[in-house]
Amino acid sequence: MSESTTNKITAGTNGATGNNNELAKLCGDAVAEGAVMINEKRPPSLCLKWNGCFTYTNCGICGCGIGVDTGLCLFLEGTCDFVCCVCGKRHAPNLHEAQIGWERWNLDQEDEMRKRAAEAKSIAEMAAQIFAEWKKQHGGKGRD
Repeated sequence: MSESTTNKITAGTNGATGNNNELAKLCGDAVAEGAVMINEKRPPSLCLKWNGCFTYTNCGICGCGIGVDTGLCLFLEGTCDFVCCVCGKRHAPNLHEAQIGWERWNLDQEDEMRKRAAEAKSIAEMAAQIFAEWKKQHGGKGRD
């Protein structure tokens, strides 16, 4: 590989970028995948962090576009780079399962809140009907 080719390869927040074949030659036992150099002996460290807003970004490992919702999300450890489900499942299956479990629990909680809100609305409507009937029986007297 020529000296000029080596100078074109740069490191950024998403890792090394450049031609995958050239990167693989440079790094020996590391394999270039998308935007990041993945060392097969030491997979990337991932962690779960709280994400407070919806965003569209690229996976910090493979570079694919991902829509990231609020809640627990997979990140490359020590960075703000999100990790897609495929890479999360591949490199940290336990963390991926924990994230999926949290998402299921959160959806169950939202369903329960919707049920309770519907019950409260039904009770409020019933109370309004009872009050309207009472008002009719007492000649329209009463508080509005």
